[in-house]
Amino acid sequence: MPIKVIRLFDSNFTFSHKTASLKSIKVNNILSLMNIQAQKTRFIHKVLADNAILAALQRNKTYVASDIDSGPFRVAFADQLIRQNDRYSSAVEDGEHCDVIKQIADNLSTEFGPILIARRLRIGTVQKALNLYVKSLWCMEPNRPIPPHCPIDRIILEKAGIDDSWTKLDSIDTYRVWMKKVRGRALQDGFDNLAEWELHSWSSDRRG
Repeated sequence: MPIKVIRLFDSNFTFSHKTASLKSIKVNNILSLMNIQAQKTRFIHKVLADNAILAALQRNKTYVASDIDSGPFRVAFADQLIRQNDRYSSAVEDGEHCDVIKQIADNLSTEFGPILIARRLRIGTVQKALNLYVKSLWCMEPNRPIPPHCPIDRIILEKAGIDDSWTKLDSIDTYRVWMKKVRGRALQDGFDNLAEWELHSWSSDRRG
C-alpha cells in the first residue's frame, strides 16, 4: 500500500510568507533610505553652521587666550544655529529674530563665559553667524521664506553709512537701530527686503 505524504504547509501559506518577507524588506529599505536622507540633511546643516561660525569668528577676537580649546564651544554654537532650522522654514518677523539672536548670545555666554572675553559672546558675532546660516539655507532651498535680516559686516555698515564695528557690538537695541538704517539703504537701492539687497550687493562687489 503506497504511503501518503501529508504536507504540513500548503502553497498559499508559502506564497503569503514570501510576500510578507518581501514587504518587510521593502519597509526596511525605505526606512534605511529615510535615515540616510536625514543624515545627509544633518550633514549639510552642520557644514553650513560651521561655515557661518568660521565667518563670524574670523578677525574677531572672542577668546580670552589664543590657546583656548574652542572645540566644545564651536560645537555648541553650531547646535544652537541648527536648532533654529525649523523656525526659519516659516516667515520670522524682526522682533522674533532679534529675540533669537539675544537668546543664543545669552545661552552661550552663560555656558562658556570663562573662555570668552568679558564672559560674553557678543551680539555682533551671533548676528553674523545666525544671519549667514539662515541666508545659506534660503539660497539652497527655493521654498524657504526670505530671511528677516542679512549678515551685518564692515561692508554692509559702510553702505548704510554706519561708522562702527560689528565685532564690538553687544547691544540688541543698537543692532535694531543698525537694521533700520540698513533697510533704508536697501530701499534707496530699490529693494524691499534686506536679504535680496545684501545678496545683490555681495554679488556686485565680487564682480567688480
